[in-house]
Amino acid sequence: MTEIQYKWATLGTGVIANELAQAMEALGGKLYSVANRTYDKGVAFAEKYGIEKVYKEIDQVFDDPEVDIIYISTPHNTHINYLRKALAAGKHVLCDAQ
Repeated sequence: MTEIQYKWATLGTGVIANELAQAMEALGGKLYSVANRTYDKGVAFAEKYGIEKVYKEIDQVFDDPEVDIIYISTPHNTHINYLRKALAAGKHVLCDAQ
């Protein structure tokens, strides 16, 4: 049986994004890319978890053909906008809710 590898991106670098990165590492995987409002925070997050790609602009994650799934962990008032962009780009989405 062939194992399917999905490329995950996180949109946001907060507490829950860190928990996702740690959970993926515990399962033997890792995030493919990270997008964040602040590029420097995205770079620091990528360095912490060995993530290969950091976007200079958030919207670049939606256009990346390598990304299969986007995890949205930004402030709640931004979720719907990012969710719509991700779905319009044909991405699968995981979005935290409160």
